[in-house]
Amino acid sequence: MLVEVLFEDLNNSLVIDVETHVETVKQVLPFKSKVVVWKHEIYFSTPINISFSEKDLVYSIKKGLVYYWPPEKAMCIFYGFSHPYTPVVYLGSVVDPLHTIENWSGSVHVYEHSIDKRFDNVIEKLVKMGYKVATPLRNGERVVVAYKKTRKGRLSLIVYPESYGVHIESEGMIKYSEIGVAPIAYRRLLRLVTKVVKPKYARFDISENNYIVVTAGLETVDKIEKALNEIEKMQTMLQEQLLVL
Repeated sequence: MLVEVLFEDLNNSLVIDVETHVETVKQVLPFKSKVVVWKHEIYFSTPINISFSEKDLVYSIKKGLVYYWPPEKAMCIFYGFSHPYTPVVYLGSVVDPLHTIENWSGSVHVYEHSIDKRFDNVIEKLVKMGYKVATPLRNGERVVVAYKKTRKGRLSLIVYPESYGVHIESEGMIKYSEIGVAPIAYRRLLRLVTKVVKPKYARFDISENNYIVVTAGLETVDKIEKALNEIEKMQTMLQEQLLVL
């Protein structure tokens, strides 16, 4: 089940792919709450009352996943490096690229998500490539976000369909300002990945909040699959190299 979390003050929303305790979550929708940002975590209290056993408890989380925190009956969205204050219970995954939602706060309205059918031509191609898709709000306008799980983690992206083409942006891999004392070495790594993949459409880029991402700007939807293949290869290869550094 897809659950949309609307940040009312921002007119932005994110979508959660709820994979466990689905009926328990569905029964309390919709509801409103107030967000708390703690470290690299967004959480908010809910009317959800989940029954769980000791074997369900998680002590060390994975980035991009969503958990239930029993003390406050809270939904916890982990978008960075931090871990839970005390054990949590797994609920699902964030569909949106994580770098686009960091530090969102304010009042939220939580309800079951409905996919915007206007983007079916884009969505069909993403689903064909194994992505789970949603259409949240960015500044009051619907966009397409997608993610899929891989052996080495997750791949996520945001797609902006325009009347004149399509812009695709991958999940941010590292903040440009966090490269530290080795910007030359890092640029060499980006050039190496580009040389190996030899992309026609994809390129390393900077997001609006200063993350290194892979983007592609296309004039037609027909080229999405080729561009996504390039983006996936570049993103995966860079992630592997960053783990070595």
